[in-house]
Amino acid sequence: MGNVADGRRSRLPRRAPIDWVAEFKVRLSFLIFVALVGLAAAGRAQEAQRIAAVVNDRIISTYDLAERITVVVRSSGLQDSPEARERLRVQVLRSLIDEQLQVQEAQRLEMVVTEEDRAGSLRFLEGQNNIPDGAMLEALAQRGIPQDSFLAQIDAQVLWGRVVQARLRPAVTVTDAEVSDVLTRLEASRGAPEYRLAEIFLAVDSPWQEAEVAAASQRLIEEISRGADFRALARQFSQSATAGAGGDMGWVLESQLPEEYLSAIAGLGQGEIVGPIATAGGFTVLRLLGTRRAFETDPGDADVTLKLVVLPLPAVASSEDEAGMRVIANDLAARIEGCDGVEALAAEVAGAQTREVGTMPENELTAEVRDAIAGVAIGETSRPVIAGGAYNILVVCDRQQREARLPTRDEVRQSLYNQRLDLAARGYLRDLRRVAFIDIRV
Repeated sequence: MGNVADGRRSRLPRRAPIDWVAEFKVRLSFLIFVALVGLAAAGRAQEAQRIAAVVNDRIISTYDLAERITVVVRSSGLQDSPEARERLRVQVLRSLIDEQLQVQEAQRLEMVVTEEDRAGSLRFLEGQNNIPDGAMLEALAQRGIPQDSFLAQIDAQVLWGRVVQARLRPAVTVTDAEVSDVLTRLEASRGAPEYRLAEIFLAVDSPWQEAEVAAASQRLIEEISRGADFRALARQFSQSATAGAGGDMGWVLESQLPEEYLSAIAGLGQGEIVGPIATAGGFTVLRLLGTRRAFETDPGDADVTLKLVVLPLPAVASSEDEAGMRVIANDLAARIEGCDGVEALAAEVAGAQTREVGTMPENELTAEVRDAIAGVAIGETSRPVIAGGAYNILVVCDRQQREARLPTRDEVRQSLYNQRLDLAARGYLRDLRRVAFIDIRV
């Protein structure tokens, strides 16, 4: 019956006869589409909930694993590809398992992470990476780094630090006699060869793990050769106390290095890597950062503070484009006098950008940067250099020569203490692994 309004039959136009076969096909197609969408969504949810590993009574899902691999890839400068992700999968999962053991131990001891703890960790990372205060989370978003996984890692580090301090620190001691003995040996070594090394250490807890850990170390070397940042990988994977410093071991006397290290770095050039090196506790990848004579002044052993001015070239730059930009870059470099006015002068050039490089040891800079600033006085600029599709001008804001001196008693005591606490922490985590139920599913 038609619609009825005000007691009269509606005069709406008559509908065309329905083609019930066509209508049925349309509805069937729609239902199939909805079903497929539902299946796809269910498939994604199921994939997210698949178990990668079980650690005691806790689950690490394949989603957790994928998110942490993304953190590693995008913070290390790796190309994000399925092949790169697969190469990292085993080692990232191993790190997640250790992290879960650390968090579980902290929870057993009723330790928690506060908002103040997390804020302090973020401020520290901002300072390390020249990120403005309070901008860490925004920087993560810009680089596509999953925030939840990144913060979970930060929280785990805070908790483990508390566990180590609470459970191990009271048992670690360093005597005055030990400090005096070290200082006597250091004084006798004045002028001896000294190396600055960075390390990525992967522990082996039992003999059956040796092949797996050696292979993981080799994969890290391959990623570094593809352009991955050594320091970022050290922070993510190294199981040494130096991980927080990007693996930097500082200056170590030749006499204090294990024989296997000395053999491995013989003939190594600055910045080159070597490994995996088998040690009593695992495998190590080393990078040579510098060499010098102990406690003797080295002209290259200085801290230099730099600013960078970048003048981008067109995406497809002709020789005329480069010549024109070179004139502009030379003119700008000639007008810069000190670091205070750099931003104002750069703003006069369309597209120019300025960046705070910060303060770094001069002997850790790349060869190109060291060559560019060689002989450049404080407040002056390097010659403009083409790199990364732009003309780059480096401004030397400060240069402080490091004094060649023996460490103080307090510095020696702290160094010995840190070494012993690190060994104790490794043993603590190794014991947690040995008694844990760990079931790897992928």
